[in-house]
Amino acid sequence: MAKFAVYSRKSKYTQKGESIKSQISLCIDYIKNVLDGKDGDIFIYEDEGFSGKSLDRPGFSEMMRQAEKGIFSYIIVYRLDRISRNIRDFAVLTEKFDSLGIKFISIKENFDTSSPAGRAMMYISSVFSQLERETISERIKDNMKELAKTGRWLGGVTPFGFVSQKIDYHSNSGKSKRLFVLKNVPEETETVELIFRKFIESKSVSSVREYLLQKGYSTRNGKHFSAFTIKNILSNPVYMTADADAWDFLSGIGANIFSEKPQFDGSKGLSVYNRTIQRHGKANKQNPPDLWIVAVGNHKGIISGKVWIKANRILEQKTHSKTPSESRALLSGILFCGECGSKMRPKTNGKYGFSYICTQKEKSRKTLCSASNAKGRDLDESVLSEVFRIPEDANLLVRKIQAYKKSLTKSKSFETHEKNMEFAEKNINRLISFEYMFENLTLREKRNILWSVIKKVTFYGNRACVVFREKPDFWRE
Repeated sequence: MAKFAVYSRKSKYTQKGESIKSQISLCIDYIKNVLDGKDGDIFIYEDEGFSGKSLDRPGFSEMMRQAEKGIFSYIIVYRLDRISRNIRDFAVLTEKFDSLGIKFISIKENFDTSSPAGRAMMYISSVFSQLERETISERIKDNMKELAKTGRWLGGVTPFGFVSQKIDYHSNSGKSKRLFVLKNVPEETETVELIFRKFIESKSVSSVREYLLQKGYSTRNGKHFSAFTIKNILSNPVYMTADADAWDFLSGIGANIFSEKPQFDGSKGLSVYNRTIQRHGKANKQNPPDLWIVAVGNHKGIISGKVWIKANRILEQKTHSKTPSESRALLSGILFCGECGSKMRPKTNGKYGFSYICTQKEKSRKTLCSASNAKGRDLDESVLSEVFRIPEDANLLVRKIQAYKKSLTKSKSFETHEKNMEFAEKNINRLISFEYMFENLTLREKRNILWSVIKKVTFYGNRACVVFREKPDFWRE
């Protein structure tokens, strides 16, 4: 009996175009009426809010994993560009489908890869899909460049220190128009200036965060400033004054500047467009400077070009390597303070030792929490002793290892896990306890096991309370 996969995609959460639900419904109707499929033979995969220019989509990735397992023999889409708008990706996918013995059908264009003519027509159609995507992209960029020249705010969450102000005006043709510009918020502007000043003094984002916490500063949402928020403020060019230093810096890094040099006279701030890539479900990724679109804005700059550049050079020089404590601590992410409930993090204590410290205590310099630190090695061993109270039946342990191995198949580092699991299986005669297997795992694998078994560890100063999860899938007999 044939099995069918239905894939649907929509770039934005809008009511325009074919909805995810509509695409799926049409594909199911086709399967039932043309291919004689049944409801129980149909698998649904969908991605809403994802572009067709990339194959990096969760629903699509899951479908391809199932395809490689031979779960279905047909992939049905409503329209060809739901799969991909990239010619190269489409060519690779077609070969992949062929190698897996999967037939690909697009019901809108009536293409079927089971015939040479169908494959040829799909290649031709994919060329036009990519052309359409690239044409739309170019139009958006051209429009953005024109809008940039006006220095307007194009929407989105306004940066801390500004609000969006609406301005109504009449065009040369007499039509009523509306634009939005940034307007400085004095009290927030003072905080931004303070952040830059303190960062240049201390050269430490953590020090700035601690200072703001102690002095009671908060974001416009009433929350404490996080290190992430402070870094975003320090690296955002919107705070930089459009002066001679700014011009030299931006032109030096290859940014596209759509204002003349005389306009960089220090009277206005900067508007920078296309600085980040918006990624659905993920943190934004910064574009390289040669893709930035820069213009003099309509708002007042907060930080001089010289100061902004100095702060960002310090940011670039900061090393992002992990501390020795972070490379040994097993309880990172699951350890909490028993006094205030905040997370506890590892901190180097001497050349080789480390301790866990309450993050609230550290940030507030003991003003909001005064819990004692936990000795890192002692606490790790204490928690592990609880985990090691697992039945030491060798045959049962083998089955658990094998089940754990299966649970890791979705991991990008599966080959590493597989190597370690094979090592454990080959040496099963030496497995006298779970500790042996655990000690032969990497730090990442040890943490993965602990995170899978333990829900939470709370440290109360002289004791730790370990809350185990209900038996995880890989731990069941």
